[in-house]
Amino acid sequence: MAPAITFSVAPGLPKTKGMWVPLRRPLLLGLTLLLLCAPLDVSAASVTATGDVAVDWHELTLAILKFHQDPSQKTVAALRAILPREGHARYDGSADEDAAQEALEVSLPLLERRISRQERESVALGFDLYSITDGALSEDLDIMLGHLITINTTLFLEELEPRLTKAHRLDALVGNLGEEYVDQEDAVVCAEIYRRIDALLAVQEPGLAEARDACIHELRKPPPDCCPPPQEVGRDGFCFPHIELSPRLSEIFVISDCRWISGMTCKITYNGKSPLPSEVVFTEFDSYSKQLGPRTRLIYPNLAPGERGAATFFVRNASPARIVLDAAWDGPWKNPY
Repeated sequence: MAPAITFSVAPGLPKTKGMWVPLRRPLLLGLTLLLLCAPLDVSAASVTATGDVAVDWHELTLAILKFHQDPSQKTVAALRAILPREGHARYDGSADEDAAQEALEVSLPLLERRISRQERESVALGFDLYSITDGALSEDLDIMLGHLITINTTLFLEELEPRLTKAHRLDALVGNLGEEYVDQEDAVVCAEIYRRIDALLAVQEPGLAEARDACIHELRKPPPDCCPPPQEVGRDGFCFPHIELSPRLSEIFVISDCRWISGMTCKITYNGKSPLPSEVVFTEFDSYSKQLGPRTRLIYPNLAPGERGAATFFVRNASPARIVLDAAWDGPWKNPY
């Protein structure tokens, strides 16, 4: 695990955690001249025995400054080309490292604008920069990339998917809403969380399902105030809709222990007092009892009396308040697949 980094600040450049400051031209010019006059010793990143990645901070600083002076596809690609592809950069406390971090901090607003314009190479650069950042700079990357979820969800997932197994902190990436939400009321924060979940749920490409579901899983555990009645807080701390069964179903089924897995998956127990329904459907409602979309088929197994299995609710909405189940008995149990 990379050690925590302490950023040094050049004279005239104020440092504020989690916020960007404008680059002053004398500092930019001074850094550029200093670096252009210094020798280049390393041309590529190399993996050290400790598992961290040794990088050429001098070369990185030059590439970041070139991007700052001319933010373009060419300078974005050039910067990406020298970033570590695996692991995290090894911090060495050198002046070159400090210069690279400071140059990156003042260049992030330029990158944020390119990401908000949905430029794929810039989005990829945002993800790649986690390999050389920590602390406040990583938080800034979380915020700018997280905003993309509701702008272009597919692009966000396409760039996240190949990096999913090495994501530094997925909960921060999808859940850090930014400075503008710090003093907002819970209802505003919750609304943005559910906007992101809704956007993710709308993506149906099979190749993006793993990344989509992983992001939704992290967003499903919001602050407790995001679980307004009649929603219930599960044993794992996540919000779940209140489940209501029709009178006849309530005589034969008990539904319990729900988890946000493959949609919402719960345990279903059948007591055998009446025949199994041929099929079971559910309808989602909001907290004002407004129906949220059409009825959906419940996925559940052919249970014998006294058996328990898994029932899967493919919910269509980010945060239904209630789910109401009903059934039809027009023959034997029908395979929902």
